[in-house]
This record gives sequence, structure tokens and C-alpha cells, in this order.
Amino acid sequence: MTIQSSIPLGCRLAMRLRSSRAASADAFFVGLSVVALVGISSALTAQAQEATPAQKTAQTREVARSNATPSKHSESFRQWILYAAPEIGIYAHTGKGNSSSTQITGPRVDPDALGTGDLSMTISQSERSRELVASFLAGGTFGFLTPALDLSGHPRAFVDLNVSIPMTTETELARRANPGVLAFPRGPRPPQPVPEGAMVGIGTQLSVQQQGPQVHAGVGVSFEIPFSDGELIRFKPSVVYSRTILDIKGQLVRAVRLNNSAGESQQLDDFRLIGLKDERTEVYHSVGPSFELEYVPGLQWGPFAFSLFARSHAGFVLNSRKTKMQQCNTEGGQPNECMYWKYTQDPVAYRATFGFHVNWVPKAFW
Repeated sequence: MTIQSSIPLGCRLAMRLRSSRAASADAFFVGLSVVALVGISSALTAQAQEATPAQKTAQTREVARSNATPSKHSESFRQWILYAAPEIGIYAHTGKGNSSSTQITGPRVDPDALGTGDLSMTISQSERSRELVASFLAGGTFGFLTPALDLSGHPRAFVDLNVSIPMTTETELARRANPGVLAFPRGPRPPQPVPEGAMVGIGTQLSVQQQGPQVHAGVGVSFEIPFSDGELIRFKPSVVYSRTILDIKGQLVRAVRLNNSAGESQQLDDFRLIGLKDERTEVYHSVGPSFELEYVPGLQWGPFAFSLFARSHAGFVLNSRKTKMQQCNTEGGQPNECMYWKYTQDPVAYRATFGFHVNWVPKAFW
């Protein structure tokens, strides 16, 4: 109903009220008021109906505008990401060492002249031990992430390569005494002969030391969980191949008393020295799982973005884990006086590192 159609209705109502004998002047004004109210209501309704399409159009444009503006996350999901990372951590495994020897076959003082401090007929008693072999790592990682798939978790494939240098000292296994330079003990010489077991520098040991460079190459899948504009967490399981190097050394120093010289007249020439040593360098190849957790805080500087990460890795050795060494006293003219060392590395080695990524970000991202 429009304003024009409502006016005749109000006028007819007003005229009827006016012509009625019982109507009063007040009834006439009531009719006019009804006419005004109906007209105003009809006008407001028509105006509202005309404004609604415009409002809907504005809302539609606003939604389209918001959808057309990509967030940092949606833009980065479509990009390749190259990264480099300084990285530090530890690398550790356990190993077992064994040593054994033959009997003395060369010259020695008469058995009746041997004292309580002299050693047995075996060149060195058998020894064994298991030790932790660990080192501090410092190195760098280089890799890349592919664009993410349009799936839950935004999975990406990634490949990285780490080169690290281990920093450590030798780990000693199967050790007896302290092999080194043969010498008399400090202090005045006793009137009786210094026994074989009292000499300084005798003993045997097997030692190992990790060497560099270590190489770790991995391939895996990254899952990304954004939680604010520019910030996200990446979960990066992978499979890693590792190439590590280990130096293995065996040493024996044994003094064999030749006569009954005693006091100041007893010299080093009165002992026959059995000094044997051997060393090997082993290269181990291993494969195992790795897991990396990366936090991207949304920090950027020009075309670079920064993130923090920590990773753990276990590698299972694929090649032989046993190293055997043997040396005989051929230089001393006694080829049957032999020493044996054996090192066995345990099958699993562990690596734990942390650092920060410097990510190259495409121009569309910044």
C-alpha cells in the first residue's frame, strides 16, 4: 500500500466520522492522524526495500575483497624455500673393546729369580670394557622445501645435507695400567731388582676417537601448523643416511726382566722391551629415522626469514662393526710374541642438534 492509495481511505473514514451525528470534532482529528501514520509507515517500508540490495552488494564486495587478499601463510605455502643453518649438538654411541695376547717366548730371567712384583708369562692379561664414545658437533645444514600440497597439515617434501666436525678426545677401552715411555719409578733404587710390574709406562689399551667430517643427508616430509599471522610450527620426520669416521688405536708396552741386576747398577738395558701398536680408520655407513621441530616466529629481514629448530636422529650401522688388529714382536726377533685388539661398535648411534634456519623467501612473500 502506497501513500496515494492510503489517502482516499483516510479521507472517506474522516468524512463518515464527520457526517455522523454522534461524531464529534475529536473523531475528525483521529481520522487525520490515522492517515498520517499509515502514510509514514508505507514510505519507510518502501525505502527499506530499496536499500537492501545496495547493502547486500556492499557486503558481497567486502567478502570478495577479503578473499582476494592472501595471508602470509597462504602465500608461503605456494613457494619453494631454500635454507641454510649453522648447527651444533652431540653425537654418541657405545663400543666394546677387548685385548688378549700370547705367551712370552723370548729371553727372560730364570723363573726361580722372579719376584712377587714380576708379571706372568702372558704378555698382557686379557681386558675388556664397554664405554660411551661421544663428541661435540659443529657444522652446517643446507636444504630446500617444496611447495605445500593443499591438504590438511600442508605437507611439503624436503631434502637437506649436513656436514659436521666432531670435537672430542680419545676414549680408552680395555685398558690396563698406563702404556707410555718405559722408565724406572721415582725415588732411590731399592737394593733388590726393580720388578717388571713396578716399571713406569707399562700397560695396554685400546682407544677410539671420532673424526670428521661427518656427513648426514636426509629426505622427508614437513607438516606445517600456522597459529597466527606469520608464525607456524613445522614437524619434519625424515630418513637420514650418515657417513662417520672413527680412528681405532691399540698399544702395548711390556718390560721383560733379563737378569738380577739391582740398585743403581740396574739400567733399562736390563729389561727387554716389548712395544707393539696398531691403528685403523673405519668408515661407518648408517641409516635411520630423524625428527625435527622447527618454530617460525615470523621474523624477516629483506628477502630472508629466520626460524629455530631442534632435531634428534638415530642411525643403524649397515656395514661391519668389528675391527680386529694384531701386532707381533718381529722387530725384537720374537714373531710369536703377539698382541690382539678387537673393537666392536654398537649398532645404533645417536645425534641431537639445534640451531637456526636462514630461509630464502621469494619476493612475493615479502
